[in-house]
Amino acid sequence: MILFPTSTVQLAISTSMLGFFSWMFYRHYKKSSSIYAKYFSLALGCIPAALLVPLVASFLLYLQIPASSFYRWANTLAWAIQYFGLSFFAMAGSLYYFPKLSPRIAAGIVLTTGIVLTIINISTTTTVPTINQSGIVDWKMNTFSSLAYNMLNGAINLPLILIFLKRSLSLKAYLRLLVLFSGFILVVIFAPLPHQTTAFPSFVLYSTLANIGMALMFGGILWQMVAQSHKEGERI
Repeated sequence: MILFPTSTVQLAISTSMLGFFSWMFYRHYKKSSSIYAKYFSLALGCIPAALLVPLVASFLLYLQIPASSFYRWANTLAWAIQYFGLSFFAMAGSLYYFPKLSPRIAAGIVLTTGIVLTIINISTTTTVPTINQSGIVDWKMNTFSSLAYNMLNGAINLPLILIFLKRSLSLKAYLRLLVLFSGFILVVIFAPLPHQTTAFPSFVLYSTLANIGMALMFGGILWQMVAQSHKEGERI
């Protein structure tokens, strides 16, 4: 007997939080016309859309409804959607580091890479996810695809985070700097881990710390955007 839909609840929390931040960045974009806020809003809007797929799959697994084909491809589909989110993050980074180039070039590179990795993932996905008595789903994730996605994610977002860390430091906004840096460290360490464990205590701990990290990181970025637009009138 499966006691509780643990994975479903974890995904619902992450989806709701990222959807909330997408809306908050959109509000800031409408008030300030910051193109960075627009890209963050679009990126964070894609991620909850992607997470809805494994969220539904995990709940159906909890209900023990037979849908093996859907379960098998849930993560592949979610990753495919998330590449669109990464492309918007890449556009934001490109706009800052390479202002003379069209941000669409960065988006095109990310999406092309995403297509290649999705094809690889499709060709190597053979097992069906399972759920244990604690309600935690073992997604049977392909090691190469997971590692490739995390490396691409890091390569895009690390330079982007550095922009806001540098801005906070230059403005001597040390509290914002601490919030942003703490969130970033928590995300780097714990965000990849919930998908790699099916033990209840570890899953809950990693998921909680990863969600706290995302809240601090995106909250810190939004705080920096709002504060700087008020103080300096800059669109970032």
